Amino acid sequence: MSKNIGMSKHGWWGRFQRDNMRVILMAAAVIVAVFSTNDVHIVQNVLETSDPFIPAIVYLTIGAWIGVIINLILSLTPLGKVVDADFVALDWMSLRAQRFAFYAGLMSAAAQLFLLWGAGSIDPGALLPLSNVSLLFIVLYETWKGKIDIKEFALPALLVMLGAFLVALGSAGGWAISLLGLSLPLIKSLFAAASRILEQKGTKISDGTNFSFWRFFWLAVTGTVMSIVTAVSFGKWDQFVEVILTKVPSALPWIMFTMFLVYFSVGIGNTAKKYLALSEIHVVMSLPVVLGIPATLLVNWMWPGTFSVPTDPGVWVMRSIGAVLVLWGVRRMIASRSSQKS
Repeated sequence: MSKNIGMSKHGWWGRFQRDNMRVILMAAAVIVAVFSTNDVHIVQNVLETSDPFIPAIVYLTIGAWIGVIINLILSLTPLGKVVDADFVALDWMSLRAQRFAFYAGLMSAAAQLFLLWGAGSIDPGALLPLSNVSLLFIVLYETWKGKIDIKEFALPALLVMLGAFLVALGSAGGWAISLLGLSLPLIKSLFAAASRILEQKGTKISDGTNFSFWRFFWLAVTGTVMSIVTAVSFGKWDQFVEVILTKVPSALPWIMFTMFLVYFSVGIGNTAKKYLALSEIHVVMSLPVVLGIPATLLVNWMWPGTFSVPTDPGVWVMRSIGAVLVLWGVRRMIASRSSQKS
């Protein structure tokens, strides 16, 4: 069985992870920005249909199982220990850890369903910040549990959430975001917050690599059930099957690219939960809110028309102000925690 070592004794990489987790999280945040931009491309362009819900459930189903396969393969290589130095080998974990993995997978599947549905409505520059509201739920939870001092986390969290709100103000149609485009990422945030809490509980009694694999497996199982049930219930089964047969083959390289990156970002994020508060992790992992702006612009510059982006310069000014606030919040958090450590 996997055992939580807490302070890794597995060589220099284990010591580096323990002492530099915030820096590693920043690298993971860059990875999140890249694959999140790619996700929007997949659902808006590669799996595109007249009904934005169909690409969401197709991607949730096919993408999850491809993710499980890639996760399994990479975990059987030395990369498993790159994610978490405490990792020894894939195993079933304890029954308690497995229960946390199941519930975290279920919550993650629901979160991904709403996120991918929203990805069919708005561009990455707005989708990423709207999904960041889970920080509020996590701060409230950890304050209630007495795990953090609200005085220490309030200002950085407020800066990040205010910045995220400003970044999200713009959409392809101007200053207004559709009710659907606004509500779906917010609902996603509630499920994501629940998943993060469960992930921390499970990782602390296992390890980041093992727990990430089993969480992904249960995400695929529950996500597939959700997709099939909703497709049948809403009379979309024929469209669901048609997109899988006709469009998934061309989407496979894009999906595999995302899932390769997800392996590292999710695994590292779970490993970080052994050492840092969830609120702190979430603040640092808010960097994709900032990175989503240049990523969107860069992709549209290299491949014009990939995303429908705002043309109003005022929207981009507001997004830039929001990005500065997010960076300020992240900097304050890191500076505060580093000074306490010293």
